[in-house]
Amino acid sequence: MAVVYVKDPVCFYEMRAENVRILLVEDDPANILVEGTFLENIGYAYDVASSGAEVLEKVQATPYSLILMDLKLPDMSGLIVTQQLRAMEKKGLIPRIPIVAMTARALLQDRKICLNMGMDDYLPKPFSQGQLQGKIEQNIFLSYSK
Repeated sequence: MAVVYVKDPVCFYEMRAENVRILLVEDDPANILVEGTFLENIGYAYDVASSGAEVLEKVQATPYSLILMDLKLPDMSGLIVTQQLRAMEKKGLIPRIPIVAMTARALLQDRKICLNMGMDDYLPKPFSQGQLQGKIEQNIFLSYSK
């Protein structure tokens, strides 16, 4: 079970895996199987969204700790979805949610584009379970320590 220690102004406390819910944004069934298995092995609860429209619907209904965002979706890019999520946050419609890009595009400029479009981090595919766990914990810690 993953435990993330979070520092706030008063104390350290544990952000246990069972208190974390992740939105896995992916439309490829094979990737959903692999990434979902990684999340289950680590101990995180997750939902799957296979389109941008589904992401926008789910974030209004469920409080997510983190979004793992594929860049290629059938209806819109993960970059456009991220921009729409950030606009919803600014309007106060949803709380701020850390977004980690997951993509096979592994060039330095791709990472910069993701960050400039409002994503918090970047994880090039293929990745290991350990790399995924590290990115999740890093970004959850950062979101709770702000």
